[in-house]
Amino acid sequence: MATYTTTALAALSTTDFAALTTADAAALGTAQIAILTTAQVAAFETVDLAVVGSAAIQTFTTQQLLALNTVQVAALTSKQIQALTTDQVVALATDSIVALGTAQAASLTTAQAAAMATSQLAALEAADLAAVSTASVRAISTDQLAALSTNQIAALATRQVAALSTDQLVSLTTHSVAGLGTAQLVAMLTTQLASLTTDQIYALQTADLAVASTTQLRVLGSDQIAALSSDQLVALSTAQFAGLSTANVVALTTQQLTYLETADLVALSTVNLRALLSEQVAALLTSQMLAITTRQLIALSTDQFAGLTTDQILALSATQAAAITSNQSAALTSDQLAALETTDLAALSSTALRAMWTDQLVLLSTVQVLALTTSQVLGLLTASVAALTTDQLVALSDVQAAVLTSAQAAALTVEQLVTVQTQDLAALSTVAVRGLTVAQIAAATTDQLAGLTTRQILALGTTQIAALTTDQVVAMTTAQAATLSSAQAAALSVGQIAALEVQDLAVLSTTDVRALTTNQVAAVTTDQTVALTSNQIVALATLQVLALTSEQIAALETTDFAAFSTAQLRALSASQIAAATTDQVVALTTTQVLGLSTANVTALTTSQLQVFETADLVILTTVNVNAMGTAQVAAMLT
Repeated sequence: MATYTTTALAALSTTDFAALTTADAAALGTAQIAILTTAQVAAFETVDLAVVGSAAIQTFTTQQLLALNTVQVAALTSKQIQALTTDQVVALATDSIVALGTAQAASLTTAQAAAMATSQLAALEAADLAAVSTASVRAISTDQLAALSTNQIAALATRQVAALSTDQLVSLTTHSVAGLGTAQLVAMLTTQLASLTTDQIYALQTADLAVASTTQLRVLGSDQIAALSSDQLVALSTAQFAGLSTANVVALTTQQLTYLETADLVALSTVNLRALLSEQVAALLTSQMLAITTRQLIALSTDQFAGLTTDQILALSATQAAAITSNQSAALTSDQLAALETTDLAALSSTALRAMWTDQLVLLSTVQVLALTTSQVLGLLTASVAALTTDQLVALSDVQAAVLTSAQAAALTVEQLVTVQTQDLAALSTVAVRGLTVAQIAAATTDQLAGLTTRQILALGTTQIAALTTDQVVAMTTAQAATLSSAQAAALSVGQIAALEVQDLAVLSTTDVRALTTNQVAAVTTDQTVALTSNQIVALATLQVLALTSEQIAALETTDFAAFSTAQLRALSASQIAAATTDQVVALTTTQVLGLSTANVTALTTSQLQVFETADLVILTTVNVNAMGTAQVAAMLT
């Protein structure tokens, strides 16, 4: 071939040219290639064309290249393809591009790839495009990349996807992004994902997002997170949600939060949940609220808790309510308190209830108050007890009242105390009763006082007893009066003594009677005196007997008068002796008469002596008789 001049070579017919041997073709130089006609080029056998040197290949003109058929183009070696200049590549017809094989596509240089027209790139078969080197892919312009079909983009190898620049990625259409496969998404670098537009994020397939790593998800910006669709969010696994950054979670819109499955919501860390805005927390569905763990509930800030809707509060379970912290309970609004179910309120810890402000507690309904446990009632601050409304106090059960401490009971105002139900007051412990102030005692209604148990009455201190009004004393039952201790009896004022009903005074124990002061004894009314029992009379000390008024002496029943001991009779003053009725004198026993002192005898009236029985006169001592006055003797002899 080297013996042929360019003129002789140019004169060869297409048939003669086609008859050239492989050796002849390999010997073709740049000058010889340059003079070939398009017809001769078209007559090249594929085996001959494949051995043409790289330098000679670079000599092909545009017209010569266009003369190559698809079979000839497909026969070019990778080395020959790489030898093509950028101008030659640009000159290739679309059919020629289509004819390229995967090995040829893989041999494209970065310069060649960058030089290709968008129509040429678009003509590459998907498998061929997938064979292009990562460097060449990265050399493609954004316009070229944007011209690729969805199928071509979907066919890109993971290595090629990972090689794309952020500018290249942003140039992809949403359709192209939607065409990406799961392997391609997994292959993306975090910087690439972070560069995607919100529209591209929205275009990602749910299946692709479902395989994204937590590292990839964590780099998404706020706008990208906010662009996620409900289907995309639902497609995320609990593990992915658990791996989200705080910035990711905060970026979720209130609408997006409602799309979260309960398992995904539960997977959120307490740090992420606490980072949510109050408006975001308030947007959660009741089913979501019910699903959050107690650990998550505890993590909510006071602002978040105060922002919960009444429906969310209503949706809380008793287990969740039991986890509410004292800071959270103190943040509850009036509407939230009203929405608390009784079971949830009863589940609150004593500490949480104790932390509520007084202006919160007064908002509880009577039904809610009745639902409080004894532990909760026991834990209330005295200030809280003092703030309870009358309706709330009326709503208290006797079981609840039974656990009130002395400090809590003492904290009640007199206005509150009078509204307490009698059965509730009767349920107070003796310690609580003893803790009541004298003002509270004096303010109690007669029904409340009469409703106290005997144990409660016995528990009252002497100052409390002394604070009882006369109406309260009148209201006391005989059982209550019978319970009074000697100290309590001694603490009664003369006015209180006089106010005791006759049956109540009559049940005082002999110890109580003996503990009365002389002033108290003197304050006993004649009706009360009549009601005294013989045992009570016998129990009187001589000083108490001496304190009896003439009216009281005269009011004593004959059996009671006859019960006086010799010592008691001898203690009577002259005026007391003189006040005795003739019936009382007749009732005296011979033993009593024998024990009369001279002062007693000389104090006897003539009327009294006239009713003395013979047996009584006979036993009078000579000393006593000698001491009598003439009128007394005369009366005695009558």
